[in-house]
Amino acid sequence: MRTLRRLFARTLSFITGRGMDDQLSEEMEQHLAMQTEENIRAGMTPGEAYRQARLRFGAVEAIREDYKAEGSLPFLENLLFDIRFALRVLRKSPAFTVVSVLTLTLAIGANVVAFGVLNALVLHPLALPEGDRVYQVQTKRADAISIFYANYANIRDRNSTFSALAIFRLARIGIGVHGTAQPV
Repeated sequence: MRTLRRLFARTLSFITGRGMDDQLSEEMEQHLAMQTEENIRAGMTPGEAYRQARLRFGAVEAIREDYKAEGSLPFLENLLFDIRFALRVLRKSPAFTVVSVLTLTLAIGANVVAFGVLNALVLHPLALPEGDRVYQVQTKRADAISIFYANYANIRDRNSTFSALAIFRLARIGIGVHGTAQPV
């Protein structure tokens, strides 16, 4: 639950952009002032007391960076910075941008087509159980592959090898669109 609250606080800080730097600076100055007063009470001069307080407090910039990283989402901040930088660079050279976008478009399109073919033919070849046991039997007549229903019925009735038979025919069909026939 603590992690969820922490993530929520970081996300809220990132979205609102509310800087806590002023509050952190004020708090660090208060700590330094308290340590300086303690050092003065111990007998140090004010300059030396402040110097010793700074040394004891540690690296102020490192504390600031740790505090900022703890209160934000550095991954998203870096990602947005990189995206803004890339857009600025691409805006400066439009020819390179066009070539890059076209290259990416063609490459992604080619990959989608290649995966679609691979998926259809190799990964999911047939939507049948035991699809690797399906065979195609053809008869040839002159130049065209054809089988008449009477021949199919005869083969089906005399079948002792296959568990089942089916018949299909691949044909080109024309569909009329605005007065012209389109082959399908």
